[in-house]
Amino acid sequence: MTSIADTEDRVVSLARGMRELVAAQAPESERMRTLTPAIVDEMWASGLMSAFNPVAAGGVEPSFTEMIETWIEMAWQDGSFGWVGIANLPSSFAAAAYLPDEGFAEVFTAHDNRVTMGGQFFPNGQGTAVDGGYVVTGAWNFGSGIGHSHYVAAGFLPMDNGEMRWISEGFPEMRVAVIPRSEISFDDGWYVQGLKGTGSYDYSATDVFVPAGRTFELFTRQPHRDRRRPPGWA
Repeated sequence: MTSIADTEDRVVSLARGMRELVAAQAPESERMRTLTPAIVDEMWASGLMSAFNPVAAGGVEPSFTEMIETWIEMAWQDGSFGWVGIANLPSSFAAAAYLPDEGFAEVFTAHDNRVTMGGQFFPNGQGTAVDGGYVVTGAWNFGSGIGHSHYVAAGFLPMDNGEMRWISEGFPEMRVAVIPRSEISFDDGWYVQGLKGTGSYDYSATDVFVPAGRTFELFTRQPHRDRRRPPGWA
């Protein structure tokens, strides 16, 4: 098993290796208003796109310090590239860590862990509890990185018989739905002065059924796939 020490600088090096390509492609990303296919393809080919993921989802589980250093490197190359790194990499990491086993198998295992994800975790939607899952409706703004994402994250408030579900007094339960791109409606109004290449479209869902296994609780501290522990830990 790879030790945490072995990941030192590994992910940052993957990002550094993209400098020439990103510099050449940045104008086209701005013209397209989302990262070019060449950049996205190289993020996959190099391993950068999945690097933050749990090992079970093809990642190396870098330290938080290395995550930050990776984002700094990506942003130094191109602002849009860095912003998408902050959007896509943690989104897939969170889904891979916190989806229950059935959802992980459907989203990650079934696609050989080649899953790009973006969107908003903020609970702008409502999910009516039904047998087997939730019927989700809502609208979200600035879904950075969804221009090329296979799945879209959508935060929502679970509703039981029209009432919010409460975890404790004054604190409602909040969940994140992981929804295939084909079931999302996009409103491409991303005509801006900066970060043009981030594909930060607004999007919505109307009465979309999401199996419970493709949702996870926001702010939970119990991942289904634990981070790798350093050698010697009990």
